[in-house]
Amino acid sequence: MRLIHKMTLLLIPGLCLLLLAGPTAAAKAPAEPSDQLVLQVRDAMTGIAVTTAKVAGTVEDQGKLAPLALAGAAGLVSVERGMATLQISADGYRSMTIPGSADKAGEPVVTVWLTPETKPEVLDPEMIQDMMRPGFAMLHGHVVDVERGVPVAGAEVRVAGTENTALTDQDGYFYLYEPAIQVIQADDVPSTADLVISADGFAPTILKYIALIEEDCHFIVDLERGEHEVIRDMSHKMFPQGRALLGLSAADLAAEPELAASGQEPVPMPWDTGEQLELDSADTSDPMAKATFSGLQVYNPIDSIYVSGYGWFYLEVYVARGLCNEWISSWNYDSLFAGSIAYRSYGTAYYLSHGYVCATTSCQVFKNTTISKCSTAAERTAGILLQKGGSIAAAEYSAENNCYYCSSYSCVNYDRSCGYGYAGSPAYHWPCLSDSHSFSSGPGACCFGHGRGMCQWGTQAWGNAAWKWNKMVDHYFNASGAGSDYRTMYMTSPLELVSASPSPSSVAKGSAFTINATIRNYADYAHQRLMVGASIVGPGSYSDPAHDKKVTAWARSGYSVQYRDTAVSRSFTVPSYAPGGYYNLMVAIWYDTDDNNQITSSDKMMRLVTYTNAVYVY
Repeated sequence: MRLIHKMTLLLIPGLCLLLLAGPTAAAKAPAEPSDQLVLQVRDAMTGIAVTTAKVAGTVEDQGKLAPLALAGAAGLVSVERGMATLQISADGYRSMTIPGSADKAGEPVVTVWLTPETKPEVLDPEMIQDMMRPGFAMLHGHVVDVERGVPVAGAEVRVAGTENTALTDQDGYFYLYEPAIQVIQADDVPSTADLVISADGFAPTILKYIALIEEDCHFIVDLERGEHEVIRDMSHKMFPQGRALLGLSAADLAAEPELAASGQEPVPMPWDTGEQLELDSADTSDPMAKATFSGLQVYNPIDSIYVSGYGWFYLEVYVARGLCNEWISSWNYDSLFAGSIAYRSYGTAYYLSHGYVCATTSCQVFKNTTISKCSTAAERTAGILLQKGGSIAAAEYSAENNCYYCSSYSCVNYDRSCGYGYAGSPAYHWPCLSDSHSFSSGPGACCFGHGRGMCQWGTQAWGNAAWKWNKMVDHYFNASGAGSDYRTMYMTSPLELVSASPSPSSVAKGSAFTINATIRNYADYAHQRLMVGASIVGPGSYSDPAHDKKVTAWARSGYSVQYRDTAVSRSFTVPSYAPGGYYNLMVAIWYDTDDNNQITSSDKMMRLVTYTNAVYVY
């Protein structure tokens, strides 16, 4: 059948940005010989060290894992270099496998962020929802002594210039509220706040320019020993008050992901081509002898990704943590869903090409902050990427791609030949695209970026116009199927329809049979919004929408396995007027994008299998 493949990459050094919120301000490593690699294993939710972690490794061309070392204080563990892969695991956490050449930028300590199997109670989405207040941003987080890997209790967290303060509890957790707005229209501009975190023996730390948007935002705050003041820029890409702090120019801030424009090609992947494949059986008398698979290309996403200045994350944690550093958290869900696919695809393409992804606008912004709404968006699109010509696509995007210049916005699209109401940059291989969305002023109308790929403000506008996320993705990346040049990117599927069979295979007119199918899920989260549709095609062509069924494809149990199979079934009633004879059985899995428990034109077909002469009607 098809080859679904994970690659072990030869990794190359990346860049390290120091001035970030929640970065790997790594614990001090003990002196070690040059042939030793030092890891610090941390809880991805709280930042606290995982002191029970253990590391095993594989040698090149030998698949068997061998125990190497156990973590000590501060979650530090030292292992010999030269392993092909390293597996980091701990009780209560999902394990992570990374390349043996895991130190990406010569850091003395490489951070590995393990996700706990159970979220801390304070980070449970339902609890956060209960704690939210209308008209306020909920700012919360965990404060950690990064050198020792332990929570800092009793630290003061204060909104600069106010008396609004909170103290961290024994777990280092705090929360407080600040007045905020919903950014819905293009001229909605949130105010900002600075959080000042101080504790005895630690350098005062300031998280500057936090956009006050009416959502929750969770920070991992690393405190360092000393008296020097530590300033970390938390400004949102769309509201870049922190550019002077980082020494960035307006052009730097407008310079969205540049992978495609730079001529850097993504790494080709040996995967299913997405074309119709015939699977031949030796027994040609069997009506199930041939099956044809079609629909979106199936791709098994990478497990983990290295982020310069932060360390190793699971891919989906990276998407959830980074998405709303690029998109705006109060935008409609379909905008966030569409954005999560672009963010995931660009990050994956960059990582496969370079061995790392940077955390600034030179790649795509990442600050290791968690916003519940953005986590939900990432989970519901888990594993869906964009491909172009058999490679993971560098799915570029910028704030506003309208080819209309305004001096008040940073426009670095030097080819605005498409004109007002059109997105595109033909000189950079992105053809003109009619994109007359509803915003008529502000950053939703003026060129604000490079003009390539997806328009971020456009996704919000089209979401307000009731477009679903799949329509937005297809609109921007393949001109709704009519694209050319770089605008020929198509979604992949993390879901495979492994098999489907009728029971019984001979059925009388007007009676029903059962379709038993197996859905394989390569994503790290369950896909709960799937529909199983079916048709029979032969002497006549018939569907049975009344029995289309909503199903869930469960997520794999851990990173030691590549997928999980889920058995599903649905019935199919043959019309009483159907002519007798052999029929092909067509079974498809659809993403129910409008969540209405029906297969409609707004939904996205993920995968289709056709069995030749599978059903006999008499």
